[in-house]
Amino acid sequence: MSPERIEGESNVVVRDLYGFASDIWGFGMSLLEAYLGEYPIGGGGGADCSMLMAMICGPEPPEAPATAPAEFRDFISCCLRREPMARWSAVELLSHPFILHGKRV
Repeated sequence: MSPERIEGESNVVVRDLYGFASDIWGFGMSLLEAYLGEYPIGGGGGADCSMLMAMICGPEPPEAPATAPAEFRDFISCCLRREPMARWSAVELLSHPFILHGKRV
C-alpha cells in the first residue's frame, strides 16, 4: 500500500491521488520484492502490520540495493518516490532506459 493510502482519507488532495500514483508505488514494490526474494520493508517478514505501515510512511522509501544494476535502481526510485506527484507515470516509465534497453536483473 502506498504512503498516501496509509496516511488517511481526511486529506482531499491525497484522496484524489489514489489512482495511478498508488498503482505505480505498488508496481515498484512488487518489482523490488521479486528482485530481493522478500518483501522490501520489515526485514523479511519480521515486522507486524503497524510497524510496516510506519516504515512505508517514513521519510525514505525503499530502494534497490547498490549491487543491483544502475538502470534498475533508478527505475525503482522513479516508482517509489514518497510524494505521489513526483512518481513517474506509466507512460514515463515505459520510456525509462531500464525498459527500453531490456536488461535482465
